[in-house]
Amino acid sequence: MRRPAASRRALLGAAMLLAALSPPRPAAAQRPGADAGAVAPGDGKAPGFGVVQRVLAAAMTQSAGALRARHRHVATRALDRARRLARFADTAWLAFPADTAFGAARRAVERARHGLQTGRPEEAADVLDAGARTLAGAALGDTRPPRPDVGTVTRAAGRPVLGLQGEEIGEIEGFRGAGGGRSPSDVVLVSVGGFLGLGARTVEVPADGVLLGRDYAMVVEDVAGALGGR
Repeated sequence: MRRPAASRRALLGAAMLLAALSPPRPAAAQRPGADAGAVAPGDGKAPGFGVVQRVLAAAMTQSAGALRARHRHVATRALDRARRLARFADTAWLAFPADTAFGAARRAVERARHGLQTGRPEEAADVLDAGARTLAGAALGDTRPPRPDVGTVTRAAGRPVLGLQGEEIGEIEGFRGAGGGRSPSDVVLVSVGGFLGLGARTVEVPADGVLLGRDYAMVVEDVAGALGGR
């Protein structure tokens, strides 16, 4: 018996979120040309902009390498991820001392994108490599946006959500919890999957694993165990 179309779309949405948030395979196991920009949080502490710094620098480096190898499709995908990540970090709500590092990375990504569009892939690769090195060497400290709470999440409703690879995986739906953003049980509700508002699924993401920015939110923890939805 065939599943209803809405059920199939909901299952597909959940599978896409799981794939986007699963820890990346070791570099040696990745097939040539695969996305290599996913970086998981390293020490288990509350995630900050260091996660975004590493993922963004990796995406820029991957795009540069693919451009030099003339793999335009791979390069474009990595550059799109880098553009979303740079825009997220450069416009995040928290003002912190190293904001110029992300601003410079965003400008480098835009210059590279323009170079690619105007038929100068080698120049674009040089810009990306230089920008990635500068970003990777920037000292961000222990900076992070404020922990999501009912107020900030409510204002962010509908905002696109990025996964660890910089892919759009859903949008902010709401907040649930009794701790006002301070309890370990507080969760951010993310709507994934669906089409034209139909067949979407709600996924609960621990509030500690979400960074809120002005243009995007970002999930920076592996939340495969939170796919129960509601």
